[in-house]
Amino acid sequence: MSTPHQAPPAKPTLRAGADRPRLVLPNALSRFSVTTAALLAVFLCLVFSVFSTAAAQEGTDGALTVTAANTVLNQYAVLGANAAAGTTSFSVTSITDLSSGAYGPLERGDLVMLYQPQGATISTADNASFGAVTNLNSAGRYEVVTVGSVSGNTITLDASCGALRYSYATAGNAQVVRIPQFTTLTIGSGASVVASAWNGQRGGVVAVQAQSTVINGGVSASGLGFRGGAPDNLSAASSVDTTLYRSSNAEGGGEKGESIAGYSALYDTLGGRYGRGAPANGGGGGNAHNAGGGGGANGNNGATWSGQGVKDPNTA
Repeated sequence: MSTPHQAPPAKPTLRAGADRPRLVLPNALSRFSVTTAALLAVFLCLVFSVFSTAAAQEGTDGALTVTAANTVLNQYAVLGANAAAGTTSFSVTSITDLSSGAYGPLERGDLVMLYQPQGATISTADNASFGAVTNLNSAGRYEVVTVGSVSGNTITLDASCGALRYSYATAGNAQVVRIPQFTTLTIGSGASVVASAWNGQRGGVVAVQAQSTVINGGVSASGLGFRGGAPDNLSAASSVDTTLYRSSNAEGGGEKGESIAGYSALYDTLGGRYGRGAPANGGGGGNAHNAGGGGGANGNNGATWSGQGVKDPNTA
């Protein structure tokens, strides 16, 4: 964190959750459309100002005033193994990732979010159908649960949560995000709360529980989600009339942007990371030498998927 955090008060006694406000999430659907998944993966900006789960220790992290720009309040861990719907525990690769800093060790009553940004399957045909989603699988799934206990790298849900509603896969780069619980969160003018940048395994999520908020600054994860195609400045000449939708040769076009279907290394197994084909909600890389790179995810700009990438409407 980039701002001082007052020492958290002693953990309160757990109370029954029947009289607590219900969880409020934007677009809280049981299954996301490609566009919704893109929103979560690109902007990933979820602020829960009225937010609770049974047995959560509301306000346990005290009051916080954020005075600096680009302050990160969340902690992120990589899911350690596939977690199946109906189970009551899951693992992370390192519990330390969720237990450092001002919040102290992860323990009973803390809140965490499971979120899987990728794992969708797409068409790999070398035509305009390249990138069409054939199965979302668990891409876009998320849920917030209360911790019951922690043993090593294994987190067990509080009994009041029941079991996981959905399945999460390591192949879809699922992660676990610790959600701080404040009495009051104040974001001062000129200050901002942001996510750690998504690195292909974790990050890109802003999620905060607060009993009350005063927000004069900003909350954003813009530009911290799915990544664009990496630039590759070739010096050799190449054809300008290439029309490949997918290619393993950089002369076939720029790199495609990251999406709910994966990123460059995975695209290599799907016909190639280069070319004009737009993978799911990622951007196509264009064609020919030094064509540029695709954008990461195109989060809900209103344009429909066409297999041609989402173009700038202001350019002829």
